[in-house]
Order: sequence, then C-alpha cells, then structure tokens
Amino acid sequence: MLDGQRKLTVILKDTHGGVYSKDVMFKVDALLPKITKTVPTANKYANNLGFKIFYDEENLKRVVLHIGNDTYFKDNCPSGKKQECTLVTSMQQYNNELLTYYFELVDLVRNVSSKPALVTVDAYNPAILVDSPQDGLYSTTKIPVKMHSAEKVVMAYALNGGKEKKLCSSCQEYNNNVSISDGAYNIDFLTRDLAGNINVISKYIVVDTLNPKITKTTPLSGKYANNQGFTIYYDEANVEEVRLYFKRAGTTAYATIAKNDCPTGLKQSCKIEVSLGSYNGQNMDYYFEVVDIKGNVVASPVVNVKVDGSLATLNIIRPTNNFAVTSSTVGYQLSASEKLASVSYIINNDKKGFLCTSCQTRTSSMPVPFKGQNVITFIGQEYSGNLITKTVTVNRS
Repeated sequence: MLDGQRKLTVILKDTHGGVYSKDVMFKVDALLPKITKTVPTANKYANNLGFKIFYDEENLKRVVLHIGNDTYFKDNCPSGKKQECTLVTSMQQYNNELLTYYFELVDLVRNVSSKPALVTVDAYNPAILVDSPQDGLYSTTKIPVKMHSAEKVVMAYALNGGKEKKLCSSCQEYNNNVSISDGAYNIDFLTRDLAGNINVISKYIVVDTLNPKITKTTPLSGKYANNQGFTIYYDEANVEEVRLYFKRAGTTAYATIAKNDCPTGLKQSCKIEVSLGSYNGQNMDYYFEVVDIKGNVVASPVVNVKVDGSLATLNIIRPTNNFAVTSSTVGYQLSASEKLASVSYIINNDKKGFLCTSCQTRTSSMPVPFKGQNVITFIGQEYSGNLITKTVTVNRS
C-alpha cells in the first residue's frame, strides 16, 4: 500500500439482508523520507536568504535545521514528491565563520538526516556607492556610470524593473558610459557578492536628446472639423504638454487648449475636444504644438478646415416604436434636416446594413431578422463625421 492518507471501508451484512458500512481513515508511512539536495552546497557560502532542502515525503511532520550547535525547525513544510522547504534565519551572529549544517526530516514514525556540509557565512549585503548618474535630466544617450563596492562583486543595472544587465564581474569599481535611449527611467544599480547577497541603489533619470516629431494632425486640410475633436500624431519620448491653437479663418487671435496627460513614446496620438457650436458653418484655422521635458517646442503646420459644430436631425417616420410585423421585412421612411453622407442600421447589436448614401430622405424596406424583439438603431453620419442615432423596436411574431 502506498504512503499517504488512506480510507478503509468496512461492510457488514446481517442474516436479514441489512447492509452496514463504516469508513476508517488512516495514514500509511512505510517509506523513509528521501532527501535529494540541500542548499547551500558544501564549501559554498551561506547568507540571509536561508537554507533550502529538496525531498520526497508523503507524511512530513517537521523539518529541522542544525547549524553548528544551534537548532531551528519548521512544521508547515509541504508533503509529497519533489517538494522543497526553506528555513530563513539571521546569519549575522555567524558572519565570516566556517560552519557545518545539516537538515533532518521527521515523518510520522522516523527521521532522516542529510550529509553535513561545511559552508562559509557571509551575512551582510555588499556595500555600494553610486557617484554617477545622479537624479536628473540628461541630454545624451551616453550615461556616465561610476560605482564602488568594498568587496569584489558583480555589478549590474536594470531599467524600470526590467531585465538585469551586467556591468562587470569580480570587480570593486565600474567607471564607464552606458547607452540608454530617450525616455524616463527608474534605474536600479545593484551589487551581488559571492554569497549571493544583493544591495541596490535606485536613481531616476530622464534622457531627452531628440526634438518631438509630429507625423500628422486631423482633421485634414479642407475637411470638416466636428465635436469629436482634433487629433495629433507624434513621436516623443518625454511629452510635457500638447497645445491646440484654433481661430476663425480671417482673424488673428488664437484660442488655446493645453493638455498635460498625453502619452509618451513612438507612434502616439492625443485628442483634444473643442465645442464648435459657435463656429458652425464657418472655416477655421488650427495647429498643434508638442512640448518635451526640456522645453523644446515643435509646431505642426496651420490647417484650414470647415466646421460642422451642430448635429443634423434624423426622423424615423416609419416604423414607429413597438411596431408589430408578421414577416421578415418592414417598410421604413426616414428624413433628415440636411443631406447625410450615409444612413445605416444595427439590429440587436448584431445585424448591420446600409440604407442609403448621400441622402436626405428615403423610403424602402429593411429586414427584421429575429423573431420576437428587434431593436433597430438607425445611424446617420454627416459629411463632417458627426453621428446621429435613433432607435425603434419592431416586434416580429
């Protein structure tokens, strides 16, 4: 029978045909615990990260760690195959000593010990001093890095919590440039000693060597501006502010709207919404500015656009709301206050279709695809891009 929790069911039958049963739970522990590995290995370093044991044992009761003349134990290590357990204790009292340690696994009926291992204790993190870089703004991608440690270590850095990049091994000083592209960074500079102890110092720098680059603005020249806003497309690693300037064509004074939460990076865009009701039916000029963290300002060309700042009206004459039909089609009649670029529909947020283009009125038939309720949303789109919606319900029996 295999080790572990087991169940025995006892069944009794009497002479009258009655059946009685009872479950008895018990544990089987016939196999010795098996220790597969301990860490640190012999002749290596011990540190404050703890001692680890790897093992197979289905009924583990306790893990005991013996360090020199001291004993530590843990009662909640997992049972099973290919398990591991770590015991962490402060090693500062043993610093720089040669110590022998071993583990002991205790199951329900017996215990097993690992082979003793002799290790050197290094209980303190390596000292670290970062002379450069200091927190601040850099106008070069060649960032000077100067670090010191009191012992031979591995020196490395990581950008914004990313992958660690090694600077040097078995060294006490590093003094060289590191290439870092434009952007804002939390930099972790770290030292790791032979025992695996780590020390970290963090710096915050901003690298800005390139001016903002504007790739496009919308709406395009000669097109319509509407209440859906003005959009700029750009490349900039450290956006500080985006500004929209706009005025009536033929006037001189620009109004300005600034936005401070536009995204940073390559192939970004930012939209600024403007209420254009007072400009309706007129032409207007606009342009954008992008300001980076160094104060560099790049402006887009001035663009002249037409303004459609008010919505047309869309009337659905037929079908009326809650209209009842027995067939899979229904007649419709619509009219708008101005010619629309298109009128389309969507039914139950599923079926879509077009009714007309470049139209102000339209009478025809359309599908009623679903039995039961059909929620039909009519969508009129102006030439400026403004959208007008009206919804009616048609019930098909």
